[in-house]
Amino acid sequence: MASDDGNKKDWREIDQMRVRGNRPASNKSKSGLEKRADALASKEARNDLEKLFAGGKLTMAKADRLKAIREARSTPAYYEKMSEYIREFGIPLDWETQRLFLDHRDNKVVVQLLEQLQKTAGTMPLDQQSLLVQKLKVMEVASFDPDLVKRIRELKSFLHS
Repeated sequence: MASDDGNKKDWREIDQMRVRGNRPASNKSKSGLEKRADALASKEARNDLEKLFAGGKLTMAKADRLKAIREARSTPAYYEKMSEYIREFGIPLDWETQRLFLDHRDNKVVVQLLEQLQKTAGTMPLDQQSLLVQKLKVMEVASFDPDLVKRIRELKSFLHS
């Protein structure tokens, strides 16, 4: 039984709409692409939160060391500070630090980084992959070590596939 005003519905009509599932179109199921985009955004947000709340001593020590490395750029202590970081914390796992450490003059360290990047580069966003390819091109031209050049080419071909 509707009221005198044609726009208003009585409680029975409202309840029937609820049972039938008359909801706004925005609540309808999403396409696969939208679901994947939402899942990716959720995963990135979760990772950002984990990084934000992982502020233990180790993380602060790493941050302090990385700051010292960046400040030492273009000085004789630059590579030694990188080596100290690796001795204390191991090969860096995050993209930004890996990219920084690719400049290390010890080819063994660079090879270890390339091996690590081989494992993780496929999961990087495309813009980061593109930056990495550009960095690898420069490294390939600048290097005189055939083994290092070979590994650089392997990683580049992996990224292009």
